[in-house]
Amino acid sequence: RTAVLLIEEANRAGARLKKCVSELGLSIRTFEPMSSQGEHTRDMRLGAQHPQPMHALSTEERQSILDVCHSKEFSSLPPTQIVPALSDRGIYLASESTFYRILRAHKEQHRRRRVQKPRTRHIPVHRAATIGASWVTDRSWA
Repeated sequence: RTAVLLIEEANRAGARLKKCVSELGLSIRTFEPMSSQGEHTRDMRLGAQHPQPMHALSTEERQSILDVCHSKEFSSLPPTQIVPALSDRGIYLASESTFYRILRAHKEQHRRRRVQKPRTRHIPVHRAATIGASWVTDRSWA
């Protein structure tokens, strides 16, 4: 924000905008979204530090979601079943997508049940080695 204010001040004093921006190692295309006619918006550069949104979950709220997912009752259920079960009791911690996002961040978004992973089964292929070795009949019209 300080850089934006300095660039705008120098521009009002008569300096060219392109020269002011290039002194700080920016381009005009980078500067324009940051300065929209006096209203300073957030810095859109890749390496910029952004403040945490006001509605972001706190660490305690994230931990309470993980505690619910780790509880004995819900340990083998996916969030699509946990959230409705909690809402039947009148408890709302977060949405299903937030549950998934938190589990993914803690590398727990996987099959948490005590069952094996689903296996793909190959359909057997019947091949005839010689002519007339394999016959198929349809008896449905008989």
